[in-house]
Order: sequence, then C-alpha cells, then structure tokens
Amino acid sequence: MERILTHIFCKGDWIMKTIRVVLVEIMNHNLGDSVIADTTAFLLRRISSRPFAPKIRMIPYNIYRHDPSLLARADLIVFAGGGIIKYRYENFYALIPQVLQIAQEHSIPVFFNGVGVEGYDGENENCRMLADALNLPVVKG
Repeated sequence: MERILTHIFCKGDWIMKTIRVVLVEIMNHNLGDSVIADTTAFLLRRISSRPFAPKIRMIPYNIYRHDPSLLARADLIVFAGGGIIKYRYENFYALIPQVLQIAQEHSIPVFFNGVGVEGYDGENENCRMLADALNLPVVKG
C-alpha cells in the first residue's frame, strides 16, 4: 500500500495539498480490527510526512453507519482492513458496495489495506454482488 499511495500522493495536483482521506473502519468488539485501523492510519501519516507529499486530514468512518455526504467529500477512501471481504456471515457484502458506489459516482479512488478474503462462490448472489463492487474502476488496490 505504501508504494502505491506514495506514487499517487507525490504527483499531479495532490502535491502540497491537504487531502481528505476517509478511513473506513470496522468499529466493533474485535480488538484486531482496531489495531489494523491504527496501523493503516500510521502508514498514511508516514507517507504524508515525506517531502512534497500532501498533508492528510484523516476522517474515521464507521462502516456500520452509512453517511453518503461524508464519503462524497473525500479525496481518497481507504478500507483499513480486517476480515471484510465476506458474504456468508456478516453484511459486509452489502456495506462495501454502498461505499464503493458513492466513490464511483464521485470518482474517488479507493484502496483496501490488510483485508481478509472469505473465498468466492459464483453461485452465491451476495458473493457476486461484492465481487462486482470490488471490480469497479475506482478500486485501485
């Protein structure tokens, strides 16, 4: 993630600009998800501290609370990580496409960091819905 984001941050119209990064987090009882989110935020701040890199305004976003207006104002959306690419047990198959659709409508690049993947089942409608969303052009990595 660091190499990709450094390449994006350190070119074009983002140089010397403050960018709004929405950090999509899983805010629940699982302590590991919070650690992954904290680590992702650390990496983003580290990239931002480099010469000529943009300043970052980090905006935490709880994936369980849908807020389209907050997402629409982002310059970049980063999913912090955790076991979210799943379609059987939790409703991430519906939550992730909501975020990605708003990103697509507003041409906001999206990155996934440290995510777990449940697998793939082409017969499962929820899995296909999630796969379609993950293949939108705004998903960069």
